Amino acid sequence: IDNKSKEEKSKKAKVLEIEKQLEELNPEDIENDIKRVKRALSSHEIEVNETNKSLMGLELVLTNNGTENPNELLNKAEENHKLAYDLEIAERRKANAYELLDKLFTEEQKELTNKLSLPLANKIGYYLEPIFGRDVTVTINQDKVDFNEFIISRKDNGSFSYETLSGGTKEQFSSAIRLAMAEVLSADYENKLPIVFDDAFTNSDPVRLRNLQSMLDRASNKGLQIIVLSCNPNDYVALGANKTILEK
Repeated sequence: IDNKSKEEKSKKAKVLEIEKQLEELNPEDIENDIKRVKRALSSHEIEVNETNKSLMGLELVLTNNGTENPNELLNKAEENHKLAYDLEIAERRKANAYELLDKLFTEEQKELTNKLSLPLANKIGYYLEPIFGRDVTVTINQDKVDFNEFIISRKDNGSFSYETLSGGTKEQFSSAIRLAMAEVLSADYENKLPIVFDDAFTNSDPVRLRNLQSMLDRASNKGLQIIVLSCNPNDYVALGANKTILEK
């Protein structure tokens, strides 16, 4: 039992050490190291080729009389060849190690991003419910570790990417994304983070404008401070918010 316990502790220690190393890694530094190692490999390959050429020249020297001992020259060339070969092998191993670390680091980052993207997508869907109904869902597609596409889906209407939506729907979708992100960030600001909409719904029809007010009210109930600037304040009479008129 003691041996098993020691073995488990040893494995956990190794896992913690690897995780620590992964956290300290910087993808940009790893890419630079890989480029540097590849340059070193190219340099060593040139040295190996030059050594091979020297060996061929020494073979010619062995067949002729000369002032230098051809055997000594041959032995020296063979030593240089072996040294260059050993250096090349060492650099290849180092390059493989860097590539493995880069792969592990990228996978770890992607897994972490996946854990964060689902809650964010759910929050966006929550803010879109007053506009598109309770059957609306949002999916976030990623390229490695970056968000690169937002997909909106409804049970009876299929799925659509953000770029294919109409101007008004883009306004509503992007506003829901902003509210969801602000809600996530508000935890660092005592849940009182302000967010400003400056004539952000100019392409939305009257029905959507009424539903948008329900979306903004949801965000307000989550603790966000919603500030709506509009040249048409009558569009927001049902918002139930404090109104301030700015005159020239």
